Amino acid sequence: MDFLDWVLLGALLVYGALCLYTGLRLRGATKLFDSQVLYPGGLKKEDCCDPEGFIAYMRPRMLLLGAAFILSGLVYLAKLRLGLPKIASIVHIVLTVAVLLFGFWSFHDAAKRFW
Repeated sequence: MDFLDWVLLGALLVYGALCLYTGLRLRGATKLFDSQVLYPGGLKKEDCCDPEGFIAYMRPRMLLLGAAFILSGLVYLAKLRLGLPKIASIVHIVLTVAVLLFGFWSFHDAAKRFW
């Protein structure tokens, strides 16, 4: 494994853990809290017109994103360690891009609905 493999693996695992932490923290939340990950496009929590709706909307999406990024990181690690065939690399890239697009869409939709 070279340096860029470690960077990608670390980014997937750290961002996944951060999304899971945020999703779990939203589970018991009744008001918005400071977060670098949660608010779309740098919007401010004070400007949210429906905090409870935003929490209900983003909680499952943050948990799904977190789990998907951690799973993607583990698959990437297995691919690097076990030398899986090239088709595994293509499937992994497609699924990771799909998760990223789902995340971007979720944040964009949340910004439209709640700000």
